[in-house]
Amino acid sequence: LDTLQCEDRFALVAFDSVVETFDAPDRAIPLHPLARLPQARSWLATIDSRGGTQMAEPLRRVLDLHAEPGRLLCVLVITDGQVGNESALLAMVQGSASKARLFTLGIDTAVNDSLLRELARLGRGTCELVTPGEPLEASLGRLAREIGPDGVTVNSISPGAFPTDAEKIHPNQDEYNQMVLDSQSLKRRGTAN
Repeated sequence: LDTLQCEDRFALVAFDSVVETFDAPDRAIPLHPLARLPQARSWLATIDSRGGTQMAEPLRRVLDLHAEPGRLLCVLVITDGQVGNESALLAMVQGSASKARLFTLGIDTAVNDSLLRELARLGRGTCELVTPGEPLEASLGRLAREIGPDGVTVNSISPGAFPTDAEKIHPNQDEYNQMVLDSQSLKRRGTAN
């Protein structure tokens, strides 16, 4: 949350055996302005783990979100990924018409890394894995740079997908490059000036 820029919007959904949304008593998930961040932090402080990882409903709800025109919608899922419906979750992301990019952060000693990596791949995002006791800041920093680079101003973009920090940290840069090309219509790399 600390990496959000003043023009950014955010939504928060907590899930375990229950799905809760910040400042949204019904099923709709509003995108909040940054001015709501103090209330969001207070809300997050009230969330306790109750066990269970019911991911289908919250994932469906965030994939139904629509970004404002000219804005990119990024979804960060933080979980251990211990679910019983992996195939359904993967099919949901793969079949979604959402333009959102899906990023995953797995935290636990027994993270379902194959599910989280595949969700991120299908959602055109990246995956980070952290075990308890391991510093979280490095993983969060890499995700923050990929989701919204701090201090980067793009004056013009030539058509195509342009390189990001994710390529620098991806274990197989050629595979990542091919994934980017496969997920966009122009099938070429662009440049940012």
